[in-house]
Amino acid sequence: MSYENRKQGCRRVEDGGKAAAATLETVSLRTSGGQDVSASLARPSAAKAPTIILIHEWWGLNDRIKAVARESANEGYLALAIDLYGGKVASVPEDARSFMKQVDPEVATDTVSSWVDWLRIHDRGNGNVATIGWCYGGG
Repeated sequence: MSYENRKQGCRRVEDGGKAAAATLETVSLRTSGGQDVSASLARPSAAKAPTIILIHEWWGLNDRIKAVARESANEGYLALAIDLYGGKVASVPEDARSFMKQVDPEVATDTVSSWVDWLRIHDRGNGNVATIGWCYGGG
């Protein structure tokens, strides 16, 4: 399903079930700074697609962010949901705050930069990479 913009607003357009639902694959790399990091990758059906990096909110790389990656792939993007917390996911604000404070900004920048480099040469991407984030990941 997709949405079309109309003068009066958006309307839902059914795709008749033609598009296969994207699945997630765990991928990993070693950053230029030597950190081993992982992420969830959702591939679109297109051979060469624009690419987006999804940067999680303060809760961590949870099911909500992974679902957005799958939805993005269904809309035609090569979508990578990165993990800045090393696999930790918070369920209460106290943990989220603690995890967020433990992130070294230089390591986070190196992580994002390394994923950008990886995606620019990915066989399913078209070389164009953008980022999108929420809350902590949008700042």
